[in-house]
Formats: sequence, C-alpha cells, structure tokens
Amino acid sequence: MKKILTAAILAVSFLIAAPQASAADVVNYYCQFCHTNIQVPFNVYPNDGWKFKTDCPARLESLRQQLPGGEEFFRRIYQEYPEYRHHIWVQGSYTEPPPKTPAQIEAEKREAAERAERLKRESAEREAKRKAEIERRIRIREESKPTIAQADAIFKTKKYTESAETYRQAISIDPYNGYTHYMLAKSLYRDKTNKNKYYDEIIGEVITAMTFNQSDEELADYYAYLAKIYLKLGWKNLFNTENKIDYSGLSVQCTNMANQLRQRAQQQKMAGLFK
Repeated sequence: MKKILTAAILAVSFLIAAPQASAADVVNYYCQFCHTNIQVPFNVYPNDGWKFKTDCPARLESLRQQLPGGEEFFRRIYQEYPEYRHHIWVQGSYTEPPPKTPAQIEAEKREAAERAERLKRESAEREAKRKAEIERRIRIREESKPTIAQADAIFKTKKYTESAETYRQAISIDPYNGYTHYMLAKSLYRDKTNKNKYYDEIIGEVITAMTFNQSDEELADYYAYLAKIYLKLGWKNLFNTENKIDYSGLSVQCTNMANQLRQRAQQQKMAGLFK
C-alpha cells in the first residue's frame, strides 16, 4: 500500500512539474512580409522583446538571396539586423566572435585616435582655404573698384559700347560682383549700335548677378530689369509663330518677384525702426 501511495505522489509531482501543452505554447501572428499566418512555438521563440515577424522564414530567405555566402551571410545579418539574432542562435548557424584581445583593443583605440586627428587636420585645412578665398575675394574686389568707377562714368555719358567693354574688364578682375554683371547687361541692352542684340547674353548676365547674394532691394532691381527684357522680347515675337516661349508670362513673374522683394525690404526696414 505504501508503495502504491508513494508512486501516486511521485506521479502527481511529475505532472505538476512537467510543462503542460496548451494553446499558449504556440504563438500565432500575421507576417507582414509573406502575408501569411505563422505559428511560432513559444519554447523556441520566446517573447523576449524580439519582433515575431522577423522570424519569418520567407523574409530570412529573401535576405539570404540578397547576401549569399553562408557564414558571411549570417555575420552580416547578425551585425546589421539585431532582431534576427535570436533566430540565428536557435539555428546554430552563427557563433559570436571571440572577445577582443588587449592588443586588438589598443589597435582600435590607436586607429580611432589617428582618424580623429586626420579629421581635425582636414577640417583645419578646409577652414584655412575658406579664409584664404575670402581674403582673395576682398583683394580682387578692391582691385576692381577703379575699373568699375571708370565704367560707371562712361555709362553716364551713354557710350554703352565702351562701358560694356570696361565692365567686362572689371569682371575679368572680380567675377563675383553682381553689380558689375548687372551693369554689363544694361550696357548691352542700351547699346543702339548693336542692332542684333544677343538677348541670351543679356539675360544671362542679369541671372549671374542674381546668383551672388545681394540685398532684397538690389535683387528687386534685377528682377524688374529682367521683366523689362522679357516684355521687350514678347513684343518682338508677337507675330512669330515659331516662338514657343511665353515672354509675357515670364515678365509678369519677374515683376511679381520684384514687388515681393521690395515689400519684404520695406517690412525689414520698418521692423528695424521699432527695435
């Protein structure tokens, strides 16, 4: 009787200790990758924070096709997709690399220090080049001033052919002055000796002037002048059936831009008065 009782107690203890198979042992989820319902055994893929959808065999096989090469594939996946690590560990397809030796750690520190020093040196070189370029532009701006003054004086006498040539000389000294490009465009546009004006060159000079940051008032002048040129071209091509460019529309756009810039400049002035 005692043997039977002892066996019963052991059997009950075994049943209590043994894991009970139930629906909770299987996790069901919908894989967004292969669009199927996947059943994941809970004892194989425990809910330890990893996303279940990353254990989808179809998704893993897709990555395998992108990164063929056995051990290399699993190494890349391990490093670049941490959510796959649990899946890889279960398969036993990849083992973590051995701990780094002190020599390797020192080598990595040395490489990091050398890289930081190189980046610092390159940054200093870029800054030195930037400052040198600023100084160069200041120098050539000063060098071009006498030529610009001479061109302005000629322009006032309405000798536009000569003023255009003088402005070109100033541009050859300092090509970064928007005012000089703008005045060259005006000289070319007003030159009556040139019956066949090269409007592409004139427009190009005005646009070049715009590329150099100017004040809103100066930019407004450039846009207004560009609107004038487009309007002139619109009249010249009024009966030209081969022309496909809407010069009138371009003129309106430039006029609107000029008005917006002047309005913004006025608002900035008013804001400055009340500071």
